[in-house]
Amino acid sequence: MTNFTSVHEWLNIRPRELRPLFMATAAAFFLLSFMILTRSLRESLFLSTYPIEKLPLMMGTLVLLSFPGVGQFSRLVTAYPPKLILTRLTLVVTAGFLILWKLLPVAEWAIPVFYVWTAIGSLLMASGFWMVTAELFPLRGAKRLFSLISAGGTLGAMLTGVSLSWLTHHVELTWLVLFSLVLPLLFLVLVNLMPHSAQESRSPAHNRSGIPLVEASRLIWRTRHLRLMAGIIFTATLVMTLVDFQFKELVQIRFSSGADLTGFLGAFYGWAGFGALLLQVFLSGRLIEKRGVAFSLSVSSGLLIIGGAGILFSPSLAAATILRGTDYSLRKSLFRPTMEVLFVSVPTRFRRLTKTFIDSIVDSAAEGFGALIILLWISVLDLPSAGLSWLVVFFATVYFTLSRLVNRSYFQTISHRLKEEESRAKQLDDQGIHVTGNLLRATFTNLDLSELRNLDVDQEPGTPPPPPQEAHESAEMQILAGLNSPDTRVVLSTLSNIDTLDPDHIALLARLMARDELFHKVADLLQRFPEMSVPPLTALVEAEKTDFVIRRRIPEILAHIGGAEADDALLDLLTDPRFEVRYRAAVALLARRKHNLPTSAKDWPILVWHAISMEVRKDRPLWELHRLLDATEIEDDDLITIKVGVRGELSLEHTFRLLSLVLDPEQVRAAYHGVIFDDPELKSFALEYLELVLPRSVKERLWFYIGDVSEQRKKKQTRSLDNVVADMMVTGQTLFGGEITRQALDKMVADRSRAPRPGKDEK
Repeated sequence: MTNFTSVHEWLNIRPRELRPLFMATAAAFFLLSFMILTRSLRESLFLSTYPIEKLPLMMGTLVLLSFPGVGQFSRLVTAYPPKLILTRLTLVVTAGFLILWKLLPVAEWAIPVFYVWTAIGSLLMASGFWMVTAELFPLRGAKRLFSLISAGGTLGAMLTGVSLSWLTHHVELTWLVLFSLVLPLLFLVLVNLMPHSAQESRSPAHNRSGIPLVEASRLIWRTRHLRLMAGIIFTATLVMTLVDFQFKELVQIRFSSGADLTGFLGAFYGWAGFGALLLQVFLSGRLIEKRGVAFSLSVSSGLLIIGGAGILFSPSLAAATILRGTDYSLRKSLFRPTMEVLFVSVPTRFRRLTKTFIDSIVDSAAEGFGALIILLWISVLDLPSAGLSWLVVFFATVYFTLSRLVNRSYFQTISHRLKEEESRAKQLDDQGIHVTGNLLRATFTNLDLSELRNLDVDQEPGTPPPPPQEAHESAEMQILAGLNSPDTRVVLSTLSNIDTLDPDHIALLARLMARDELFHKVADLLQRFPEMSVPPLTALVEAEKTDFVIRRRIPEILAHIGGAEADDALLDLLTDPRFEVRYRAAVALLARRKHNLPTSAKDWPILVWHAISMEVRKDRPLWELHRLLDATEIEDDDLITIKVGVRGELSLEHTFRLLSLVLDPEQVRAAYHGVIFDDPELKSFALEYLELVLPRSVKERLWFYIGDVSEQRKKKQTRSLDNVVADMMVTGQTLFGGEITRQALDKMVADRSRAPRPGKDEK
């Protein structure tokens, strides 16, 4: 395996994702380049003109002035497509830059205006960009790819930051402002080259009346998930503000000139960005995907607690630089991608209304609150800035606590979105707009079943009825004679006339269950006398020597009668060697749970999980080719509301039916539909739900069959027809019964082995 292949497999990029990923990553590159350049410029211009004590006042002013801009932006993105609003916003910001470039050399008041314009403009552009990106990628794709998109931005920030050290010694600061105009224009071109999202086309326009900021704040307050997200962003930004002030104070003491300040800050942001880039490419995506959102956020907050405590013991420029650099790198590489994944889980209509509010107002409010704390600490209380580290540790601890709590709200949001997307997809399918797709996208068998459609599948006949006996005068003997009759009409008449069930009848009735035309009549009779019929039926179904046709039909009777002993027997059948017996036992157990029949006294959830684990470990040919010898109609089945008729459907259906016994049945049903419907959004939430609830051993095996694996792993595991048939021949399972069928399969393998390879006969 080449290094390139190894990296590509590690990044886990799917073919359809290449174009949108490239456009989004390149757009992030120019956006972050623009943001770093303008941030370094505004901070250098401000600090070289005004004392450090004025910085908190500037930050408070920024918070106040951001309200009208954010309000108008929120109003627009809830009424129009976010990409359109982002385009117009970028043009407005660029025009403002051009005007301020003319004013900076001649008007000192233009410096604070430049500070506010760049800060608010950059913040809204970043929020709009991630809003567009969130609607472009499903949740599962977002978890894998958002760190790579952030890496594009980090690369832009790093290159811009490093180059500033050279540029500030050769180019005037005002000319750098003019140069920065090129970056948002390139960003604008790439954003408009990104594909249109399905969410953008189907999301209804929102009411343009009302006050968006008030609506957003109410929605955040009422929704626990959004409330926790706002709290995390507030505390994380507050901690960043305190740490940033400590860092800049020490930097100002060390460097006096504007050029030196700009050069140091540019180099700092560049190298800190390089650390973030390494984390984003090689760690962040895998960490978010494998360990989840709560753990990823806890890493950032935990390191801030440790770093803040370190400043208390060593208030030096080196210690402050390390802490600020760690915070900066993790904020870009882990914090921001994780928060964007959390936003993707929010319904589109809520995300458009609240994202900019949280990104801008909550973030700016945290900066303003931090500035107020600094102002009181330094100017009013006249305390050393190193003491701010006590507050850093405190608020970082709050940040850590909120990060741990968000896991539960994230799961609840995923569950809600799963049901919502399932309802939408089913409505589209009912209207003929949406069609089901290939169930097993990641199938590891490239066997074309059309090659085998002419092969016969021999059904195992039931045990033939014994020869007729001579009639006897007693009613009991007449019943026995009627049940033994080879004439179906006689047997049916006898079954209709039985008023009481005798133990001697059970063995005869069990044999009659093997006859299709008699089964339902026999089942009705046995269900009328549960106390007498359940014990012998459970004994028959548990005995391996019992005819297979009878064993696979008994669970349908036990689904409606009997106590814990019937439940025990069905649980035991979940690990039966024959698939159809396992399948029907799961159907029966689900029916018993639905009708509140007595359950087993055993720890049955553990037994069901064990059966699930065994099912997903079946050989791939068996998984994909399992069949039912008897057609079955399942009454009141809430799980299977649609059949797609593709390879592996029965095995997947059986596995999800088992899951519905131990998990929320409604969520499992929605997840099942997410797998069988060809809808990226629904499937993404289905897989995310399953990843959150399934044990690791089950998830890793089930993932092979439901499609969420890398292209490289699919290629590794793809098997030829020859190997599949060879495995089928040695499994011992009756996938295709009969010697004729086996001979046909052998002949198929032989013919394929003798067939000339392409190009061989041409030489």
